[in-house]
Amino acid sequence: MEGKPTLQSFPALSGGSGSALHQVKRRSKNPPKVGSPSGTPREIDAGLVIAGHSILYRDQQSRTVLKPFQAPPRGEKEANFYTEITKAASPETKILKTLCPRFYGVVESSEPNPAHSAFIRLEDLTRPFRDPCICDIKMGRVTYDPDATEEKKRRESVKYLPLINTGFQLLGCRISSDSGSKAQNLDKKWGRSLEEDQLVNIGLGKFLSSAGPVERNILVIKGILDRLLLIRDFFAVQTNYRFYASSLLILYEGYSPAELGSQGSSDSEDDRSRLHEPRVDVRMIDFAHVWNGDGVNLDENYLFGLNNLILAFESLLIEGTDPQASPI
Repeated sequence: MEGKPTLQSFPALSGGSGSALHQVKRRSKNPPKVGSPSGTPREIDAGLVIAGHSILYRDQQSRTVLKPFQAPPRGEKEANFYTEITKAASPETKILKTLCPRFYGVVESSEPNPAHSAFIRLEDLTRPFRDPCICDIKMGRVTYDPDATEEKKRRESVKYLPLINTGFQLLGCRISSDSGSKAQNLDKKWGRSLEEDQLVNIGLGKFLSSAGPVERNILVIKGILDRLLLIRDFFAVQTNYRFYASSLLILYEGYSPAELGSQGSSDSEDDRSRLHEPRVDVRMIDFAHVWNGDGVNLDENYLFGLNNLILAFESLLIEGTDPQASPI
């Protein structure tokens, strides 16, 4: 990305009268308090917070989550990005808005010396799911900013060596259990332990291992692919942004054997094997390292990883088998 002076860091909020911080400060009075009375935000179930993300708070009343600001200037940059796409006027940016969690503004803490001074209020993507399986996938061969120091580049480059060939890496996932036991959570250490030739069948295969019977598994993969292709359609034309260290969050409803018993009263084999189309969602997340594009060139760094991720899921679909992974 060097040699492209037209790329500029997505600006941090100024804190002026037009900023999201200033606008929301006037109407945000109640800071999130873990263990506070019913109706106020509570710390979200740790099992739903994967890949080492910071603490999240769930607001039951508004059906949103509160994400603490990252250290300056990253937190304000992310809030500014959400603010811009929420006010989108161009058709292209309006499409981008639908690919991200809904943004409901910035909440500032009114407590003295708070652990977190501000929070981004976002759509709770897990709320529509009964028992979600979740995977956080970091996108792009290059995960450092264009102005990163040589030391920063070196540190990022050695974190996951296959990244230069794959363009994506699994940061962690949550896998539900159809037996009623506790869901399994796999972290960055697991994701970075995957060799390049293990990334699809063992990595993504493990993530899909709770999708259920082969027929339902195929429906889950098709649902994921449909949404990934929508995101690729956007990146095939957009030239206004460059996304570094950004992720895709993939969610699907974990399989429950009770589904087979809720398909109707017919005793025919076809009816008994028919499954509801499982709920699936894929969203772009993590925007603390978004840079302005040059208005001409595509974000080839992100597209490279996205194309490979699509090929990976397509290969699992072509196999037509239940991709149960080897035990961890």
